[in-house]
Amino acid sequence: MKRILICSLILSLPAFINAQEKKDSTMIVKPASVEEDMYAIPEVRITGFRLSPRPKNLHNSKFDREELDKQGSFSVADVLQTQTNAYIKTYGPNTLASPSIRGSGASHTQVYWNGLPINSPTLGQSDLSILNTEIMDQVSINYGSDLSSSSGALGGSIELNDELHWQRSSNIRYRQRSGSFSSRSSSICLQESSDNLYFSAAAVYASAVNNFSYVDRAVAEPTSQRMENADFTQQGGTVTVGYKQKKHEIKFSGLLSKADRGLPVIMGVSSKGERQLDDSFMGVMDYQYLGARFQNQLKLGSVSLVNRYANPAIELSAEHVSQVLIFQNEAKFLFKELWSINSRMAGRLEKATSSSYSGTKSRDLFSNYTEFERSSRRTKYTARVRTEMIGQELVAVLPGLSGWVVLNNKGVPLRIKWNASKNYRLPSLNDLYWLPGGNPDLLPEKGYSADLGISADLNSNGGDAHKTLNGSSGNWFEITGFYANISNWILWTPTGQTWSPQNLKRVRNSGVEVSYKGSRSFSAFGLSHSLTINMCYSLIESKVLESEVFGDQSIGNSMIFIPKHNMKYNLEYQVLNWTFIFGQCLTGRVYLDAVNQSYMPYYGPSYLIISKQIEGVGDSRLKLGVKMNNLFNEEYQIMPYRPMPGFNVNVMGEIVF
Repeated sequence: MKRILICSLILSLPAFINAQEKKDSTMIVKPASVEEDMYAIPEVRITGFRLSPRPKNLHNSKFDREELDKQGSFSVADVLQTQTNAYIKTYGPNTLASPSIRGSGASHTQVYWNGLPINSPTLGQSDLSILNTEIMDQVSINYGSDLSSSSGALGGSIELNDELHWQRSSNIRYRQRSGSFSSRSSSICLQESSDNLYFSAAAVYASAVNNFSYVDRAVAEPTSQRMENADFTQQGGTVTVGYKQKKHEIKFSGLLSKADRGLPVIMGVSSKGERQLDDSFMGVMDYQYLGARFQNQLKLGSVSLVNRYANPAIELSAEHVSQVLIFQNEAKFLFKELWSINSRMAGRLEKATSSSYSGTKSRDLFSNYTEFERSSRRTKYTARVRTEMIGQELVAVLPGLSGWVVLNNKGVPLRIKWNASKNYRLPSLNDLYWLPGGNPDLLPEKGYSADLGISADLNSNGGDAHKTLNGSSGNWFEITGFYANISNWILWTPTGQTWSPQNLKRVRNSGVEVSYKGSRSFSAFGLSHSLTINMCYSLIESKVLESEVFGDQSIGNSMIFIPKHNMKYNLEYQVLNWTFIFGQCLTGRVYLDAVNQSYMPYYGPSYLIISKQIEGVGDSRLKLGVKMNNLFNEEYQIMPYRPMPGFNVNVMGEIVF
């Protein structure tokens, strides 16, 4: 720990030295030409929780506050399930929801909150159903391995961010929703900002009974039943404070969440009244120095997670408590001739207690990351290396190469991008120390991955071919091919009377991802209209190549619970402040056994959103809407014998002043 503090002081020292410079170099994101940046945003002073933004060589999707509100999303699981290529495994409304990106497992997806890794050290993953989007400004998903933040993201990563805008602004936003199965939520957000001060606070309360009806097909004669013990309550809040003085910025964010829910049983089984409680507290402090040639960010954070389980039928209870302290310092040196060097060192101190452990378990993780980059208006080439240590032991050296180049094809910019890296993931504390069955001799999972993609933005200013007599149109598309090879795959398997994790398999994940967005605005009957279509599709081949299990029949077959085909689309039409959105989520068959004989059939529930915005005095506005889920009352399951709700409705209202 002393070594970390000494290094942080050394790396931070140039910030204080450069603070004596007279010129103010506040970073302003300016609109760029399409050739320079196909994803340019309007000019605004904005601060994020990463010194270096996500590289454009990775396929990613981003949803800001406006988009989250428009889609009527309640949790991160809702956003990813309806808007992205990720496959979300869930047992029902408000129950455990875990992601699978590019055929990987939930533990292969890293989740960050304001740059802070928040995966549970005991489980190795995050429950997306209790990450409430009502108190977040932005949700992003990054596909593929990225070494810049941490190791372990063999499939991808999810970022949940607050945004700080350095501009004079003041507003209060209140949202209320109520719907089927006694579901309701209320949230309020206050935001005040100036040129150098920022403050925001938000609170949310949500509850649902989730007593929807379903057909029980686990019995000889299928009968209609009502879901039991599926109730859910959650309360939470967040606060963000920021201060900026010329080249210096300091920010603090805190989040508190408490969730209490029943655990419904599978079809054909009587409920035992099982319950689960999840308490989360996260806090992060960032100090940034943003000079013309040198930038530095110091990050200190803490994540506390408490999980409690109770089964009153057999008088069983369990508690799992984890605490993670995180330190990170990132320094970026920008040279005159297109070159930059980024260096980041981090420490992660994990500690956990559990009724299923023999005492307190802890481990200290340290990492160093160095990135060399050459960039211009049309090209970017990056070489990177990451080293990982557990205590004093060096456990991994992870190299990576990435980049992109912009080519002009008859005035249309095409971005060709690539990414290749080595990665690995440590076993979770449960994998190592769970009693009975934990295996302290487990090896880390290791992986190699590569991406190659092409994207194009045909905007309305690109030429006469994209203009119409009454308006304008635009099209954007991206196609990415990917390959990953993961060895030492950890699986829990039966060993006598108990189950134990073992390094058993080598798995290959490969496939293609396609994204498309088309829009057109036009005038008709004296009114302005706009029409937008969003679509994403993924084709994934997830195959078992090798296995340490004698006679393993899974070799050469698809991994279980990984759909080969996954497609989401939505159509949006706007006129006179009315918005109509129709969308559908199509998921192909999912195999349930090693020999690929039993499977869950495909499903494709659809939804319809109708909303109206009413402008008030000044910047005030009122928005009313209704969202109809499972529009055609499709009977389906995501996990076997776990029914999902039929047709249901949510009514939403929002006022901003």
